[in-house]
Amino acid sequence: MRRSGSHTGFSMMMYGVLGESGGLLAAAWQEIAPRGRDALEGRITLSVATTTDGRAWSKPNRAFFPEISYKMHEGGIEPRVYSMTVDSRGRILVAVARAEKGIAVLESGDGGRTFQSAVVLDPGEVLVAPNLYVSATGGFIL
Repeated sequence: MRRSGSHTGFSMMMYGVLGESGGLLAAAWQEIAPRGRDALEGRITLSVATTTDGRAWSKPNRAFFPEISYKMHEGGIEPRVYSMTVDSRGRILVAVARAEKGIAVLESGDGGRTFQSAVVLDPGEVLVAPNLYVSATGGFIL
């Protein structure tokens, strides 16, 4: 599911998969707060919430990754800075573009309450819009 707006926008992506122990559905989204008259820069805040029954959702965790600054060219769209997936063991994995260089992959084994750094990639180049997938062997592909 993806819903996005223009410059004042809200951009959300949601992914879910049933785990082996009762199932876990996780939703991640980015909230965009533009600054300035032309709204060409601002801050992005990431959030994650989870459910095991599809009705009662956890309180959104907005503290798992620091706010991200962005700048874009006139006429552009707000950047998507993350990708999220849930593996068969119920781990939530989130790949996030860090500032203007590198990608951090974070993991949570407690339903999104806390996240730890799994991998940090810093090739010295600008990287945006990471895509994260669970592999058949239980690892992940970035």
